[in-house]
Amino acid sequence: MGRKILPEVHEEDPGFLKFITGENGVVRKWLRAGASGWRLDVADELPDVFLDALRRAAKAEKADALVLGEVWEDAPIIQLWPSSAAICWGISLTV
Repeated sequence: MGRKILPEVHEEDPGFLKFITGENGVVRKWLRAGASGWRLDVADELPDVFLDALRRAAKAEKADALVLGEVWEDAPIIQLWPSSAAICWGISLTV
């Protein structure tokens, strides 16, 4: 669906994952350049495989890198999510 000014990507595509989270990907490049971590808008709309890969790449590059996901939902709604619930409680992004 996307917007004309924003790219539409497939976060689970192996090529996209490599571009973002690979050894010379976006995540690691900016951490090497001095970034302290990553803030993800609408993290609840990103696939678990993408979030996990991003967290792993960040922590592999900089053990103390912060990965923060923004979620704009009420707590009772979040509790109904299946696998994404672990992310909301900080299990997947901070381990």
